[in-house]
Amino acid sequence: DKKTVLDSNATQAANDMAGKIKAKFKSWVWLDSERAADLVESYNDRYNNIAPRRFDGSHLTLPGVSLRFKLHPHQLTAIWRQIQTGNTYLAHAVGAGKTIEAIAGGMEQKRLGLIQKPIYVVPNHMLEQFSNEFMELYPLANIMVADDQNFSKERRKAFVAAATLNAPDAIVITHDAFQRIGVKPESVDPIRDEILADLEEELEAAAKDAGARVRRGQLEQQIEAVNQRFDSILSAGKKDGVVDFEDMGVDFIFADEAHVYRKLDFHTAQSIKGIDPNGSRRALDMYVKTRHLDRQRPGRAMVFASGTAVTNTMGEIY
Repeated sequence: DKKTVLDSNATQAANDMAGKIKAKFKSWVWLDSERAADLVESYNDRYNNIAPRRFDGSHLTLPGVSLRFKLHPHQLTAIWRQIQTGNTYLAHAVGAGKTIEAIAGGMEQKRLGLIQKPIYVVPNHMLEQFSNEFMELYPLANIMVADDQNFSKERRKAFVAAATLNAPDAIVITHDAFQRIGVKPESVDPIRDEILADLEEELEAAAKDAGARVRRGQLEQQIEAVNQRFDSILSAGKKDGVVDFEDMGVDFIFADEAHVYRKLDFHTAQSIKGIDPNGSRRALDMYVKTRHLDRQRPGRAMVFASGTAVTNTMGEIY
């Protein structure tokens, strides 16, 4: 009746024979030494000709570092990599010394004139410990610390103004306080347009699908939430009259425990348990600020440090 019918036995036999041929070929192809040499040379010429760059910071002397400290070879290499490449992700395990790598990486880049005013964004509970480690490592450093007293509502404006007008070696601030520094519309608008354009394109596609009513509702909610987050970023600092981030003169961001910034908005046509396409205001704020710095000096804007690159889902990897 002109129908195709699967012959299971013959198919299995064919697959078994194909497997045997493949296995036999794998051993046969290397039996002839001349043929093997030709194949190796051909493969290396075509594919195996790019070696990843290797970094070695063993030559670094790190002027200004306290004599109490002797850095490990992997820390010197991480510092050298920051100097060489700019944007870097310090993904070492907990306890490997990422804090010292970030501090020394910033001070060396500043000493060499690669950056002028770095800001270190650290977890709220780590502010005092991080600041103490900074001064222990570089006893003569001039740093400004946005602690609870300096960054209280009454003193926030004065602190940001002082950071703007002076030239400290580093500004140390908590994750929460960093969010309270506003940004200008010209930094926000292009990113808002970019993210919303993707979501609205997906919404248009869902509108043409009669069975995607739930999906349309989710996208509409996500678009509204994204707009609210952008509005919140624009309004940050306006009530206090705090100087905008762009006017502070900060030209490099070091973000400790950077995995807290992992949730950026994205869209997906699939509904998969555990994959949440909704972003966070904290991540969006960091994204806007790092994008601004990267536009000013492409490739030298940020160092992220975290021993927890991915905490849970495939969405975070994306």
